[in-house]
Amino acid sequence: MFQVTWYEDILLHVVSPEGKRITRKILDDPRATFVWGKLISPHFIKKLLGHSLPYCHAQIQGYVRVPSGDFFALRKRQGGTVQGVVLLGLSDEDVAGLNRFEQIPHVMERRRIPVNMGTMKRTTFFYIKKGTP
Repeated sequence: MFQVTWYEDILLHVVSPEGKRITRKILDDPRATFVWGKLISPHFIKKLLGHSLPYCHAQIQGYVRVPSGDFFALRKRQGGTVQGVVLLGLSDEDVAGLNRFEQIPHVMERRRIPVNMGTMKRTTFFYIKKGTP
């Protein structure tokens, strides 16, 4: 089960595993990672990493999702928006698990991108197909 913490001043819900105490400081997590596609699912994350993570809904600007073989990739497009979530409270092991899933460095790259979380804007990591400008 999950619990929700509401930050009214920035219009943001943070969803976290029930019983896991979170504070506003989690929004500044230096490992925070914007994900989209399969990694949005908290059930998939639990299966992949062995535990649930806090997350919040987010979006990035200037990209769209496009088919790329057997998965979707991001492509820059002016005016584009991609909806996803920002995973919060990641450990080094969690990042390593995400990197394995994303097949770093063979298929995908881990880069930084500006993200909108409610009315809050910050930079997080995200995954993008290797060689994408």
